[in-house]
Amino acid sequence: TPFAGLRDVWFILRSIESPDVPDGLHGEVLLARPPFTVEAERALLTTHRIDVLVTKDSGASATTAKLVAACELGVPVVMVDRPPGPPGPMVESVPDAIAWLASLVARGETAVPTRAHRATQARSR
Repeated sequence: TPFAGLRDVWFILRSIESPDVPDGLHGEVLLARPPFTVEAERALLTTHRIDVLVTKDSGASATTAKLVAACELGVPVVMVDRPPGPPGPMVESVPDAIAWLASLVARGETAVPTRAHRATQARSR
């Protein structure tokens, strides 16, 4: 964990599920589920005197309220990129792409796995 060695910093770790907290990390775990309002985010930032917001790029609108609140309060934001997704199929040419898609259709598959399909694949590993 990138922040584990910081001994003079206090953290609030907000998560939907209980996170693995490194030994010696100073702070508080706050279990909460979005959505959050701008008012609630502003109150959290103010009450805990947060001076830097570190957040992951979830790619969802659930992040908007905390970013607006941080901006309103002048709190700097560090946005952590999401890890790259798994590599997808690759082909060399348009005819190869058409042939690949035709083979999927012939097998009754979809080009983009559905959420249920990905969950099934994950369980089978």
